[in-house]
Parts: sequence; structure tokens; C-alpha cells
Amino acid sequence: MKKKLYIGIGIFLIILIVAGIITNYIDSGRVTTGHEPKYCIKVVNDNGRKVTYWGLGYKVIRYVGVSPKEPYENNIGVKMGNWFMKYELPKDNELNKENTSSISKLNDFYNAKFTKIDM
Repeated sequence: MKKKLYIGIGIFLIILIVAGIITNYIDSGRVTTGHEPKYCIKVVNDNGRKVTYWGLGYKVIRYVGVSPKEPYENNIGVKMGNWFMKYELPKDNELNKENTSSISKLNDFYNAKFTKIDM
């Protein structure tokens, strides 16, 4: 009796692992082409800015622009990984800091280049 139980559990685990590999392959292809994952459970955050799709051994995190009901192609950021993956969008301050520093370097270069008066 125990032998049949172990064989049944083993077959169930093998089917579960194979199904996880197949669904991961299909959903990773869909995510890379800009489509919504198909074989996942969709969980929307309380404020509606973050949507998490849970699959068999993987998850997809999506940050939406306006509403979770808008098309999947209009997202701000998407990341796919395992269940333990953490993904946060970079803060606006960090992006603005990088942009302002590069803009200020560019301004300094042009000011130094064009304010020289050669006579």
C-alpha cells in the first residue's frame, strides 16, 4: 500500500514540475513580446500601481501607468523571476539626479567651449 502511495506522489510531483517548466516557457515568451502572462494568478496591489502574476515556480511583477485595467503594453516596468524575487522601480529622485548631473556636465562643456572668445 505504501509503495503505491509513493509512486502516486512521485508521478504527481513529476507532472507538477513538467507543467511548471512548460507554463514558465510559454509565459516568458509572452512577457518578452509585451503580452500578459496566460497561466498565472493575477494579484493587484491595494493602490492599483503594482500587479503581480503568480505562476508555477515563477512570478511576473508589473508596474502600471494609470490603471490595472489598461492594456498590458502601457506598463511602466515588468520583471519576471522566481517566487522570491523582489523588484522595485527606481525612484524619480534618482532618475532626475542622474539626468540633472549629465545635463549640468553638458552645460558646463558648452559654456566652456563657446564662451571663449578667440581674438
